[in-house]
Amino acid sequence: MLFRSGKSTLMRAIASKQLDEFPDDIKACFVDHDIDGSEAEISVLEWINEDKALAHMSQAEKKKQLDELEFTEQMQGWAIGSLSGGWKMKLALARAVLSGADLLLLDEPTNHLDVKKVAWLKTYLTDLKQCTTIVISHDSRFLNDVVTDVIHYERRKLIRYPGKLSNFVEKCPEARSYFDFSQSVQVFHFPEPGALEGVKSATKAILKLTGATFQYKTRSEPTLVNASAQCSMASRVAVIGPNGAGKSTLIKMLVGETRPTYAWGNGTPEENIENAYWRHPNCRLAYVAQHAFHHIEQHLS
Repeated sequence: MLFRSGKSTLMRAIASKQLDEFPDDIKACFVDHDIDGSEAEISVLEWINEDKALAHMSQAEKKKQLDELEFTEQMQGWAIGSLSGGWKMKLALARAVLSGADLLLLDEPTNHLDVKKVAWLKTYLTDLKQCTTIVISHDSRFLNDVVTDVIHYERRKLIRYPGKLSNFVEKCPEARSYFDFSQSVQVFHFPEPGALEGVKSATKAILKLTGATFQYKTRSEPTLVNASAQCSMASRVAVIGPNGAGKSTLIKMLVGETRPTYAWGNGTPEENIENAYWRHPNCRLAYVAQHAFHHIEQHLS
């Protein structure tokens, strides 16, 4: 496990064998927490098949391994772009499992994973007998259950501390700030948004979604059916549920990122879809996607 600046850079250097005197006979596999957005249209199985490192495996072997990792035959035909963040992370892990690597490099593997899949990942990593794992994570519980050693970046040097995370924090108390807000010296200041012009009540709706159904083109069944939600200035809403339940899909519809594919109503299908979403004309929205490059890729030029 690694902390502080340069962690992901070091991971990539190890994976591409850019380090001096790195053994040529060690097979390393780097699992990032985000799949390239340019691959959103290809299916799960196609993405696995495109990996040249897995060319020696038969189609049946790949399908069997994916099935064991809970990717059903139906899901293997889904486009990557239709997967939730948690399933994308698990797909990246699935390819790593298939690679049979000697060294598994995981960058924030618990990002977007629900409790059950984090538990699965813990069991998988602790049961590995023929593979070394290097993990970057800020999930202290996950790390304490998984790691046997901690590598701390100190003054441009990597210092190894044997034992669990709790042992490391005892020997290096300043590292507690990595996990505990009360110990952190960083302070964040955000601007006050102020009142919304034309809205005098904090409980009056400023966003509405009514009777909306959404279905990805690559799926035979809708992800959300007849979904409704409402937000006001006073709303502080958490959307919870297992990976793949449609949490991000709901939020994207609620902020206007995507349109429903169908909506209930008395008008034409197009009119019903238009009427399913409403937001106050003076309302400004800031949407931070769970994938870091979701919006950056739209502005590459």
